[in-house]
Amino acid sequence: MKNSITRMSAVLAAVVALGAGLQTSAASSFVSYEWRFSTGLNPAIPEASSGGTGAAQAVIAPGEFASGWLANNGVLGAANGVWDLGRNGSITLSNPSGLAGNSSQERQVTLRVVQYQDGAIYDQLASASILGATLVSSNSSFSAAATIGDWVVQITQWRAPAGAALNSVAITSSYYGSLIDGITLETSDSLVAPPVLSIRRVGPNNGQVEISWPASYSNMVLESAGNLSASPSWAPVQAPVQVNGNVRFVTLDATGGARFYRLKQ
Repeated sequence: MKNSITRMSAVLAAVVALGAGLQTSAASSFVSYEWRFSTGLNPAIPEASSGGTGAAQAVIAPGEFASGWLANNGVLGAANGVWDLGRNGSITLSNPSGLAGNSSQERQVTLRVVQYQDGAIYDQLASASILGATLVSSNSSFSAAATIGDWVVQITQWRAPAGAALNSVAITSSYYGSLIDGITLETSDSLVAPPVLSIRRVGPNNGQVEISWPASYSNMVLESAGNLSASPSWAPVQAPVQVNGNVRFVTLDATGGARFYRLKQ
């Protein structure tokens, strides 16, 4: 058991290190907008911005059963300035000068939406779409506690090809409604960040490991090596690559010595 844990730790360290080791080009520009909705102004202008030009704004269109803008609410904890979008309401971010910087470059776009989740009525998160960009990854994490539920931040990353203007971002509430406390949009002219490899134990008695990465990186090959010497011998992993939703993964036996893994384009 001790040796198995040692092997797992070594493999995990290798995956994390090499998954972030691919080179990217240096960023030539960076644009950031943050809407905190401290007032009920509609359209709302960003409370903080950097690097952008033109008049960025957020147009809020509450849907059915919406309460609109809420200065505060005891059930929602310390949140101030919340938009209750109701059923299928929307917030559209726009800027005639372009939200995403220099359109002649390929860009990375990161959208963060802080919203309420209680596991009951507000169980589904709002959806996001960026016309002209491709979704790369999506995840959510805890932001702050409310009286009943929690505030979570949904983070989506997008890839925008050169030539795409990216003038509009749409956030649409779920069927049972969404409460939005803030939105941050960040873009960079650098190439999309390299994928991060993840690993977890699976199978009977945790005797296997699953190595995964975002499904959008379909043109990359998983390779492994037995050591990280000056000239490591990398070879393609022969296990079949499977796809489950937004994730590509391979399943390997957790036996033998430590192995190191990387994605090669």
